[in-house]
Amino acid sequence: MGIPTHEDAKLMLQLFRTRQEPRFLENENWFLREFRPGPWSEVSHRYPAGTQERNRLDSVLGYWELVGALIDHGLLSEDLLFDVLNDTRPLWERIEPWVIEARAEQGNDTWENIEILVERQRRWRQLHRPKSTRL
Repeated sequence: MGIPTHEDAKLMLQLFRTRQEPRFLENENWFLREFRPGPWSEVSHRYPAGTQERNRLDSVLGYWELVGALIDHGLLSEDLLFDVLNDTRPLWERIEPWVIEARAEQGNDTWENIEILVERQRRWRQLHRPKSTRL
């Protein structure tokens, strides 16, 4: 994607504000520290729809699904996002064990934008040297 625009910057600021909201921070911390991944049958049983834990899971995955969709549709600059975004691999590592099974139950597009986001970031990092090595 070309040079980031002012619209990209505005969207990035909105995304980062959302990520700094106390409730989202709480949900993301729960996801990274307390969520126990495993096969989808266990995840869906352990975190059934309508529970606080499932709402937390859906909040975090929904946010990253949105970010991935923005990247996939060219509505947000990859260069700008990946220049500041921490590694998305921990996110993917927590859902990868069960995403195929979840897709079989919920549809082939389940969390596909998260997978796209993680893969695009991986490729971006292969093509871009860290700035500290370019100074």
